[in-house]
Parts: sequence; C-alpha cells; structure tokens
Amino acid sequence: MPGQYPTRTGLLAFFDILGYQNFILHSSIQQSAWIIHEVILKMPSLVRKAVIDKYSSVDRTFAEELEKCMSKPVIISDSIVWGFSFNPSLIERIQVQWLVFIEACCYLQRQMFDQGLPLRGAISYGEYFIEEGCLAGKPVVEAHDVGNKLDLVGCALTLQAEKELPQRLDCGIDAFAGLVTDYAAPLKSFKPQNMKLLNWAFPGGTLLEPFGEDIRSRIIEACSKHGKQISSDVYPKVNNTEALLKHCKAAKQAWDAQNPAPKSL
Repeated sequence: MPGQYPTRTGLLAFFDILGYQNFILHSSIQQSAWIIHEVILKMPSLVRKAVIDKYSSVDRTFAEELEKCMSKPVIISDSIVWGFSFNPSLIERIQVQWLVFIEACCYLQRQMFDQGLPLRGAISYGEYFIEEGCLAGKPVVEAHDVGNKLDLVGCALTLQAEKELPQRLDCGIDAFAGLVTDYAAPLKSFKPQNMKLLNWAFPGGTLLEPFGEDIRSRIIEACSKHGKQISSDVYPKVNNTEALLKHCKAAKQAWDAQNPAPKSL
C-alpha cells in the first residue's frame, strides 16, 4: 500500500436535511438553486466562522488552534459532514474543545432550522478520513446510521461519543448539561432509546436568539417553508420534535437555575 494518508481523530457530525426531496419537488428550479447556493452551501461555513470569531475575541491564540481542529464542513447533496480533530497540545482543555464543537453543531442546527431546512443527524467519535466529497472510517458509518434512525429534528451522540464525553469542566461546572440532554429518543421502526441529544433550540452560549414560546408553530413553519407540503407521515416528526424541544426548554431552565450568571459589578 503506497504511503500513509492523513486521517483525523475526534468528533464527526453527519447531518441530513429533512424534507429535502419535498422541497425540490415543490420549488421552481431557480428557487431551489438559490436556496442551495445561498443557504445550504454557505451556512455551515458561516457558522464555523462565527464560532471561531466568538472565541477569537477572548483568546486569539486558542481560536487559531480551534480553526485548525475544526474542519471545513463538507456538503454532499442534502448531507452536511463536519469534523473536529482534537489537538494533543491542548489536551488540558479537552472539555472546552468538546464544548466548542457541540455548541457549533447546535448553532448550525438552529440556523438551518430558521432557514426552513431542519437537520437530523448524529455525532460520533474515532478516526476518520475526509477528502472532498469522499468519506471513510467507522465514525462516518456510525453517525449516519444513528442519525438516520431518529424520527425527529435533532442530533444524537453515538454510543462511542457518549463514552468519550467529558463529565464537566475543570472548574466543576457541568457545562455539557446546558448543551446536551438525556432523552428517550423516538426512532423509526424501533422503540424509543435513551440517548444524549443536542439541545439545539435552547442551548447555553450567546450565539442564538431566543427560540420563542410557540414551539409547535415554529416547527410547522420550518417543515412547510419553501413550499413544502406537510403530509400525514410528517406529523409524527413534528409531534416528536415538539416533545423534545419542550423537554430541552425545561432542562435548560433547570440548568440556568443551578448555574446562575455572575452578577455584574
């Protein structure tokens, strides 16, 4: 076998756009082309830049290292693949690296949802290879498999990612509880399974605007945007997503009560 090809070890997110075929069928070719060009191809990179800029305002050196760790998102038709390889020289800040990527995935999900292109996916852990639109590695298969089973708008951690997930920051704060919630996730053709799902609608952090009180209306709006038709087989996903987001909202309120923001002087 000639040579060794560079691989990455860390987190890998695999998202699919829900209702993509519905959107294509009920949009003009020009409208579809505009959405693809202005939203689908641009939004993941804009989110990546926003997250890096956020940390750059606090610690420019750390932000530069994050930029190396956080790969550029790869778009394959209606799928978004995004990786984060951990930097061994920043091993003492491994929890922060996890937080950065999970927050970034929450932000991406929320931005795509607001654009009427809700995502379903999963985050895995391990060694993988990405070059242009070609992918290889067990994390790719695991993330795609777990994400494809979800019957809602959301993102789950695979079992391997759950095992690797740090418990809390060095300062003792369980910051992950503000971004990840334990939930009996509804699965297509399977019984609900206890999983860790991203709290993409009500996460901690400062990048997102408030989601609003009328959760169900927001979900229906996202699922019907761009002329998409909500058929009877879509409503279970709407109901499941509504239940998840109500759970996420309550979980975030409980986390806020346990971790109040410091009072300004």
